Amino acid sequence: VASAIAIEAVARAYFTSRRQIPASLAIAFEAANRAIFEYGEKHPECQGMGTTCTALAIREGKAWLAHVGDSRAYLLRKGQLGRLTEDQTLLAQMIRDGLITEGEAKTARGRNILLQALGTGPHAGPSITNEPISLLAGDILILCTDGLWSMVDDAAIARLASQAPPREACENLINAALDAGGFDNVSVAVFRFSEPGHDAPGKGIETQ
Repeated sequence: VASAIAIEAVARAYFTSRRQIPASLAIAFEAANRAIFEYGEKHPECQGMGTTCTALAIREGKAWLAHVGDSRAYLLRKGQLGRLTEDQTLLAQMIRDGLITEGEAKTARGRNILLQALGTGPHAGPSITNEPISLLAGDILILCTDGLWSMVDDAAIARLASQAPPREACENLINAALDAGGFDNVSVAVFRFSEPGHDAPGKGIETQ
């Protein structure tokens, strides 16, 4: 329920905003947070619900990101996969603070404790890029929930995302996560940038 509200609210608020892209993304995430929070207040069975959210805005060969929670965005460029987001989880913060190592985090309890989520409070705390990422022909952008990245390693994500068109790549990534155990929902979006200067699907961006 929270995810469905977030998708609708983010899109509506972003596309009706006349602000610069980072500000529009902030407005969109705040609108989604408010819509989810208010729905939970009116529906006791949904009170306290929340969702992670990672959004990508592309314009004129550049990409901006807005992010809450532990869904991730990756950039695959010339075979090298780089993560564009930082997980907003307790364990991720402990790693950044030097309290535990990444190896220790893999077996530590509390991996799913989120520090930020849309809808769990009256205000959201999204991470938004002020400076865009300049895209190059051949770049592949991947958005996914932890149902993918916790089950499939970076090397396999890079290989599966690059070996097929976006729709087929999504299916292959989801199947890989399910084959590995599929303990959580697996949501994936893949964008392939083919020509600078265009931002519409079919005119520079292939998407699924």
